[in-house]
Amino acid sequence: SQKNSPLSNYLPELCNALIMLLITFSPAAMLLYERGNVDLLIFFICAMAILMIEYSSLAAAVIILLGALLKIFPIFALVIFFEKKWKLLWKNVLFVITSFAIYSWITFSNIQASWNLTMRGKSISYGVNILFTRYHNSFLAMLKKISPVFDYDSLLAILPHLVGLAVLVAVLVISLRTHSIPSSRNSRNLAAFRMGAFIYIGTFLLGNNWDYRLTFLLFTIPQLTDWIYTEKGKHRFLVLLTISLIIISCWHFIFVKWFSLIISNPEVAIIFDEVANWSLFAVLAYLSFISLPQWVKEIVRNPIKGFRLASLRESGTNFLELVE
Repeated sequence: SQKNSPLSNYLPELCNALIMLLITFSPAAMLLYERGNVDLLIFFICAMAILMIEYSSLAAAVIILLGALLKIFPIFALVIFFEKKWKLLWKNVLFVITSFAIYSWITFSNIQASWNLTMRGKSISYGVNILFTRYHNSFLAMLKKISPVFDYDSLLAILPHLVGLAVLVAVLVISLRTHSIPSSRNSRNLAAFRMGAFIYIGTFLLGNNWDYRLTFLLFTIPQLTDWIYTEKGKHRFLVLLTISLIIISCWHFIFVKWFSLIISNPEVAIIFDEVANWSLFAVLAYLSFISLPQWVKEIVRNPIKGFRLASLRESGTNFLELVE
């Protein structure tokens, strides 16, 4: 039959390879290679953490800490420990966060100066600030019509982050109502997906990021392509949507050119890119939340019950039936 044909057996791998190539050689990734950015080293460090966690959780934690000391955002990679036993999880997470907090406290003035001196663009970038920064005057004029005496500049400085957090909380609430968990045939792919997804989510909330950081979405592709063939219905649709949005975000330079041939107003292409980035933020958050272990979601729903489930998991008890 067609399902058992040799070609169909390799379709997931072929699909994964094709999408990986599309992102690896995308304009966004080329910015990373062209500039020889330190994020290349961070990417290598994150990949090493994913490989190392199968052999030594402590070594993976040290690698993530090293990445966080070089650039802050690898701290979001701590989500790869969620599949570990409860004691290993909290010990490694606590070790990294405590070490990073001490380092940040000692070098706070240097971190602050570096943060303030970092160039932040309004184009070739993604993040909660991009739309609000690019159309700051328009938002300001619209708000001043409501009350001309209010200090809206201060409000607009924090409004993008508030909107981003509101979207994240809304997605979390929706995901908690979903009791089905997408299956995973490879724990390494799932860990890589969580790392890539949370790096995007975390950096998106930070404000402004140059598009070359979209390269970290490569980590999400193996698990996403696997879900194409293992999931059905809504989950499969969201997986296909996520992959499409990743390609659009990484190749938006090309889409801008296409839009310029069809529509004379260049702002339309910018709005299209922002819609894609915000949509990707939402769907990645949703898929990340529903793919978390059941005990993690139970902690959010009911901390007492959640920690009890975590303890049962530690003892090796199959507690999935207790969740129902």
